[in-house]
Amino acid sequence: PSIPIETLFSAESGKVLPEGQIMDHPLPEINGYRTTSEEKRSHDRMQEDLYQKVRQASEVHRQVRNYAQSFIKPGIQLVDMCERLEEMNRKLVGESGLSRGIGFPTGCSI
Repeated sequence: PSIPIETLFSAESGKVLPEGQIMDHPLPEINGYRTTSEEKRSHDRMQEDLYQKVRQASEVHRQVRNYAQSFIKPGIQLVDMCERLEEMNRKLVGESGLSRGIGFPTGCSI
């Protein structure tokens, strides 16, 4: 992975972020109003920008996880592992100062 997710799934590329599986709530009497109330469906549509950001973060996570599985082997230095993971995170997120970047450092413990 080396292309920032924002570039990979841009309008120019013609690709859209995967939506994933949308499921009904298991207890419709508690959350069923979301599919029957026009007002709630409208509210959900207004949240589409937030949903896109979450989908973008999910795609970054998926790619970084696959990248991590490719190089993490017994004997690797933890600091080297964390640095490589954070660097890939920055690259895929398209870090840009305070407006765009990783939310928190990679945490690891022994």
